[in-house]
Amino acid sequence: MDDCAIDTRESGYKKVEVVPRGCKPVDPSICESGYIADSDDVSYPKNSLDQCCRCLEGTPCGYCKDSSNCTKREKRWYITKNAECFYEEPAPVAVVGPAPGPAPAPAPKKRGFFEKYWWVILIIMFVVLVLLWYFFRRGKKKS
Repeated sequence: MDDCAIDTRESGYKKVEVVPRGCKPVDPSICESGYIADSDDVSYPKNSLDQCCRCLEGTPCGYCKDSSNCTKREKRWYITKNAECFYEEPAPVAVVGPAPGPAPAPAPKKRGFFEKYWWVILIIMFVVLVLLWYFFRRGKKKS
């Protein structure tokens, strides 16, 4: 389709050709029309770079000086009436099924003995160390 890409002539009088539905949405900072044809979607010339597409008639066009009101010359260069050029997003499919309820709360993690009573074990170890110190110190004084 030779009326999809911006009118850039490669050689002679043949225009850049884009496959049907080859113009895909893109950020307007990349292409003013908001559509670009990837190099895979350009049928002529072979091994082409990505090509900016024309604007669809009836939509604002960033290529025109006044994007909402293009002149006849601008329309000839930047506007296409062919909706076959543009890729359409597939409509979202509604899934029928039970409505999801609230997610179940995660099961509490069961803590082990040492994780639960670490402070008790620490106190017992401290008491044992104090008693050992006391008995060894007392034994040295007797001799």
